[in-house]
Amino acid sequence: MLVSGIIVAIAGILLFSFTLVDPKEFTDVNGKLEWKLYLVHSIRPALMLFFVEFIAIYLLRQYRTLIQDYKYFHAIYLMRLDNFLIYRLLKNEDMDDDQKEELVDIMNNRSESLNWIAFNDRVTTGNDLKELNNGLSNVSDLIKILRGK
Repeated sequence: MLVSGIIVAIAGILLFSFTLVDPKEFTDVNGKLEWKLYLVHSIRPALMLFFVEFIAIYLLRQYRTLIQDYKYFHAIYLMRLDNFLIYRLLKNEDMDDDQKEELVDIMNNRSESLNWIAFNDRVTTGNDLKELNNGLSNVSDLIKILRGK
């Protein structure tokens, strides 16, 4: 979608530049440009440019929507992966109950931040990424717990 939107936008500009009439054709005997005739003959290329550019804008918006959907489903995938990881780690019999409680707290905090980003149906901002990185730093805390440090 992105590539096709860019190609259509460039094609529209090229189409406009090649079909635009030469102003020299609309000069009178004295060398003055007759603006009314020039504007009338320039309407068709301008309308073609607007039409092609609106198609390009539509394709680029479709691309943006596609990327937002991808982010949404990727966040759901990460949450399911977190749940599976919690299940596998809690199934481990080498951990005592305190470690298991701390593990669940850490993973739940990370899942909440991913939930917030995934289900807010908007473009991720810098603050959201900072919050996500904080959640990802909890994974290093998890590794420390598992190593017993």
